[in-house]
Amino acid sequence: MLPSPTPLPRSLIPLPGESLPGLLLRISHRLHQSPGEIARRTGLAAKVTHIPGRHLLMLEPPDLAAFSAATRLPKASKPVRGPWQLQWRLAAVFACTTHNVFLHHLCPRCHQPVHGSTASRRQLIPFSNIGGLHPAQCRNPDPHGGLCGAWLNESTTVVRPQPSPQILALQQSVLRLLGTDDVTEPTNTAFSDLQVIAALVTATWPAAATVTPEGELATAFTEYAARRDDRAAGSADTIPQWTNVPGSPTAAAALIDTSNRLLRLPGPALTQALTCFSTRHHRRHLDGARPGPRCGPTAHPHSRSM
Repeated sequence: MLPSPTPLPRSLIPLPGESLPGLLLRISHRLHQSPGEIARRTGLAAKVTHIPGRHLLMLEPPDLAAFSAATRLPKASKPVRGPWQLQWRLAAVFACTTHNVFLHHLCPRCHQPVHGSTASRRQLIPFSNIGGLHPAQCRNPDPHGGLCGAWLNESTTVVRPQPSPQILALQQSVLRLLGTDDVTEPTNTAFSDLQVIAALVTATWPAAATVTPEGELATAFTEYAARRDDRAAGSADTIPQWTNVPGSPTAAAALIDTSNRLLRLPGPALTQALTCFSTRHHRRHLDGARPGPRCGPTAHPHSRSM
């Protein structure tokens, strides 16, 4: 049973686009308490060591009422441009269209997914019982039993690819669909079609690698696919992870761009391309077999694309 919420002595107003974890991190830093303690006092968690990850998707009316009362926010207010934006959690978001750069997903010091350690993926904030960190510091564990603490907002010397104008335009299109209140069939169909094609592209990669002209991004997805296959070879889980979008923003951009270009093909050409990918993939996994002719469709305008 969750404890009754306790009004906080001070609070903060959610910034535009801010996620709930981002708001909790900012409040905890201001009040010099752990994020877990803030969550417990605001009715979001029973224990300071675990904030349920389901809160990222939605706050149920009782949870929202308790949180609003404890933080002195208007009841209609939703923790929604802050340090940690909600849209960055979405698989289809891979670039910042304000600064025209790819998002970063790895800590520059520990080189692990930011706030994504295996032990904390079902929690809203990893190691929520530990305070003293700024919202922009890494909360991944370090080898010495503490937390990494690296500053995630500092520039690094790592050379990163820059998104092309076409990739930025694609991201803008995705963001427009994500930001619309239109729940009609065309909007839903656009994402459903993209998800299905992305799964087929993933399952048959690298057969579709020539579809996108973004060679550097295609290479990033090829590297991701190789790591995925290596993990699958050593795992007892026999279910293919074809519907998983890569955590790497550049690999995700390659997948979404390739899938979107395929969706711009007329129906018969799309069917032919997918059949070709499947055939090449099958031949590639037969010992001694050559992959066969290259599949290289040319995209045409189509209403189903982004």
